[in-house]
Amino acid sequence: THGLAGLHPYPQVKKKMSEDDFIRNNRAINAGKDLPREYLSELFHSISGNAITVFSQASAAAEMTPTRWADLVKRSRAIDPFTPCDFKHKLTREVFVTVSGPAVATLAAIFDYTDDEDILNQCVEGLISVARIARYGLEDVLDELLCCLCKFTTLLNPYATTEETLFTFSNELKPRMATLALFTITNRFGESVRGAWKNVVDCLLKLKRLKLLPPSLVDQEGGAGAAVSTERLGHRAKSESGVIFPSSHRGAGTSRHVSGMIGRFSQFLSLDAGGESLLSVGSEFENNLKIIQQCRIGSIFTESGKLPDESVQNLGRALIFAAGGKGQKFSTPVEEEETVGFCWDLIAVVSSANVHRFTTFWPQLHDCFAAVSQLPLFSPCPFAEKAIVALFRVAVRLLSGGGGDRMAEELVFKSINLMWKLDKEILDTCCEGISECIVKLLMEYASNVQTPIGWKTVLHLLSVTGRHPETFDQSVAAMIKLMNDGAQVVTRFNYAACIEAAFGFAALKISPLDISTRILQLMADSVNWLILWHKSGYSDPGNAWSSSSSSSSAAAMMMMEDASRMGNLATSMFIKLAEALRKTSLVRREEIRNQAVAELGRAFALAAAGELELGPTGSLACFNLVIFAMVDDLHEKTLEYSRREGAERETRSMEGTLAAATELLADVFVLFLA
Repeated sequence: THGLAGLHPYPQVKKKMSEDDFIRNNRAINAGKDLPREYLSELFHSISGNAITVFSQASAAAEMTPTRWADLVKRSRAIDPFTPCDFKHKLTREVFVTVSGPAVATLAAIFDYTDDEDILNQCVEGLISVARIARYGLEDVLDELLCCLCKFTTLLNPYATTEETLFTFSNELKPRMATLALFTITNRFGESVRGAWKNVVDCLLKLKRLKLLPPSLVDQEGGAGAAVSTERLGHRAKSESGVIFPSSHRGAGTSRHVSGMIGRFSQFLSLDAGGESLLSVGSEFENNLKIIQQCRIGSIFTESGKLPDESVQNLGRALIFAAGGKGQKFSTPVEEEETVGFCWDLIAVVSSANVHRFTTFWPQLHDCFAAVSQLPLFSPCPFAEKAIVALFRVAVRLLSGGGGDRMAEELVFKSINLMWKLDKEILDTCCEGISECIVKLLMEYASNVQTPIGWKTVLHLLSVTGRHPETFDQSVAAMIKLMNDGAQVVTRFNYAACIEAAFGFAALKISPLDISTRILQLMADSVNWLILWHKSGYSDPGNAWSSSSSSSSAAAMMMMEDASRMGNLATSMFIKLAEALRKTSLVRREEIRNQAVAELGRAFALAAAGELELGPTGSLACFNLVIFAMVDDLHEKTLEYSRREGAERETRSMEGTLAAATELLADVFVLFLA
């Protein structure tokens, strides 16, 4: 460099290099030999006559005209060492993969070490520009970028206390910019996010614990309040990513005023800005809430129906493991319950937004439930408590669409069964929430339940949760409505479960006498359904799904084969009804016992009048399993009371029921003889 400088007439160079000096300094540089003197002399005069300048010192850059561009392309093709571009973008992906890692690392390093708002804003814009390209099949790059932003939010700092994290977020620009960028990118390019969903969910849960999320985050974004919110904010300009700028920010979203995708963050995040700043007015809480509203977090979940299958599965998996406590630290049981409930609310929202492909993504999530239950610190409470209520909401959402997808229905009810079996006590602790969902389902969408597992689960949990005084009224009302609407919703597939649930309510101690009597009457009246099915060849008249699919036909054939030992299918179902009435005849209340015996006799009479063919085997089974068993049980109960001191009243009461049962035995015997 010093030698070249000596060739030019620079005033700061005192000793100028002569031509002879230049030739002498370049001896033996051509593979140990000297270059021709004429060549070196020409090179000396060329250098000394043209001063070396940097671009900024040049008077003007040469304008790139179409002619010069065409000439440049032509000359580049003529040079052998270079590969000419064929305009098919074969190297685009490889080039971006090569530069993306260093680009993200460089931008992250600058963002970490600077406090200049303009530079911070340019870094964020650069990261978003990387994300715009990474969305096209470069999931690893996008995951790495989001993980960097999660770090800059300071929300995941394990060494900071809650107060320190909240103070940093409220008083420093950098964490707020990172948070807004994080959720903006997730909203805009969520279809390419894979492993980073865990970090995004962790940041979201931290915001929840810091009380920085609005109370109705999801409803505000995707529920009934969404339209109102849209109208209220409709006059504001939006950027391409959906970030809502202040009304004074006129150019937001246009290429003229916005660099990158979300424009100048510092224009509405700076604490030092004027009246246009979102943080310039209001309390610290209000300012934080405005930032979170800009993030549009709720739309990540309510609009998840646009995400590809793999992305939805990763999002659901992240929420499930977070609900299971993996990677979470709870300071109080209340905080744990709120966090787990929040996760399950989001899972329900994601599931509701993806009901059109429920069978595609739910099996993987169902497998996660079993994996979560094996975690070292897993506690079924409150995980299973929150899960079963959320899953019932998903079931209602599935069935409210008209049903039809038997596989989706089976999947959700398998998950429901798994949850209450993790901890059976949740059926008592969550009885109100479960009962509310089941009642809604039976009252409005009972005809859409199509699978045996669906009916068995619904009716079993209805009878279990209905045992509590606070849920009894609405539960028994749903049960009675179901029995009244039997022709439309009760079939041979759910008849046994329906009778079992009805027995549970009729024998319940808290059930009023008139309610129990009504249920017993409806149970006896159900013999008419058996007669109708028997005469119609088990085609379930009035039920649309009984023979609409091959799976239904297969289930029917299986059930008919199982019932063949008892004579026929009608016999099997009739005995199921008779046994339920027999068990009711053993309850403590005399009126219910006597009513059960009377309704059992009426059931036999209806069966005989309707020509329900029980056959010799069925008749014998009715005597052995029902009539004789009932008389024997009542006789034992009578003897037991007679041996107790001071139980004369109970003994006389039981003797009256035994007498009625003995009369029934004779009546049924005569009926069968006829």
